[in-house]
Amino acid sequence: MILGILVFILFMTMLILITGSIFIGVDYRTHIDMVKSCTKEYGRANYNIFFQEFNKCKWDVKRYKGSLFDKSINSEIHANIIQFNGVGMIMQNPIEYLKVRFHLYQYLKEINKEEELRVTHMWKEEIK
Repeated sequence: MILGILVFILFMTMLILITGSIFIGVDYRTHIDMVKSCTKEYGRANYNIFFQEFNKCKWDVKRYKGSLFDKSINSEIHANIIQFNGVGMIMQNPIEYLKVRFHLYQYLKEINKEEELRVTHMWKEEIK
């Protein structure tokens, strides 16, 4: 009985890991293809370089949900495309790409929180 439960747990763990790896691989492959097909020039980078370039931009988040644009320096993060100063950035491996995705998720979450507070404050001011 215990052996059967352990085998089941091991099987489910392996299934989850394999399924997750497939989804991550597909998303990373899409990232590579999009950067190559939608930018005139591109290069490879790691998360640290991405982070440095990311912090140089003044992002506009209102255009498309989940996308960031800084047209003043031709930078965008949109539809799996990462571009800074007109040059596409392909992350070196799927783990680096996951770090970027997590960073973007956290950044957009914080921006949305700030926007929600600003709108709530404006709404309360209008009621007075």
